Amino acid sequence: MSDSVKKLTATLRVERPGPHVLKVWRVTPAVVLQRIVLDTGGVRPSYLGPPESAQTAP
Repeated sequence: MSDSVKKLTATLRVERPGPHVLKVWRVTPAVVLQRIVLDTGGVRPSYLGPPESAQTAP
């Protein structure tokens, strides 16, 4: 893309309820991960995803 944005999508199946961990490893130093969007239903399509939520990590 001309604006250097690359969107990737993955579908994950969660077998049981409860806390889960998403781990991200840096493999190439030149790649910048700017945003991860977890859609549990209801996220509307937009250019760079929804605005940041007000929730914080425990």
